[in-house]
Amino acid sequence: MALLAMNGIEHFATDHVSRCVAAIKSGKPALMGVAAAFGEKWEEERICSLRNDPLVYLGEGNIPGTEENNTRRACSKALFKAATGIDLDAEGAK
Repeated sequence: MALLAMNGIEHFATDHVSRCVAAIKSGKPALMGVAAAFGEKWEEERICSLRNDPLVYLGEGNIPGTEENNTRRACSKALFKAATGIDLDAEGAK
């Protein structure tokens, strides 16, 4: 569970860096302010997430094997199948 939590934290860090780079490249002060605000919010969430138990940070819907996660996963697989025609549960789909 800790690895899943750290993966989520890393995702948001990467996303924030990408937004900051885009804001700097644009040269528009307003975008830089927005990027800074996102950065501050992300930093608060990162610190909070590191202080919490990984199960708390992930939440019920993101813990593999829970009913909520299984339901969401089944919906996601059905949507993927409808969009691509590929059944992720079929033999050899992995």
